[in-house]
Amino acid sequence: MADLPDGLNTPTNRITISGTVLTNVAGSYTLTYRATNILGFAASGTRSVLIGDQIPSIHTLTLLENGSCQIGFDYAANKAFTVLATTNITVPTASWPVLGQAVESPAGHYQFTDTGAANLGQRYYRVRMTVP
Repeated sequence: MADLPDGLNTPTNRITISGTVLTNVAGSYTLTYRATNILGFAASGTRSVLIGDQIPSIHTLTLLENGSCQIGFDYAANKAFTVLATTNITVPTASWPVLGQAVESPAGHYQFTDTGAANLGQRYYRVRMTVP
């Protein structure tokens, strides 16, 4: 239930809001506002609230014995992600080379191993959702 500004919901001006917004789940949510005045006349309207996708939650970044770098992150299941990398973080993202696709296993857990990291020293990574 949404909060109303102070003084707006008075005995002469009743406002109710119905609907639910899940702030951690991407989607479109509809809230319905209904106002009734002291004479009992009512009006209503709706508003849509859009919640965008959340960013992936990186949980591991591991340097393997062979010099490869392994990235693990969580996100909603059944999505596709591309991994990009650069040795110069000031380069625009559009110019970062694509290394490949992350693998999902198990559902909602993604992993990518950069086998070329061994010869490059410091490297910066980005994970980008692949839109079909």
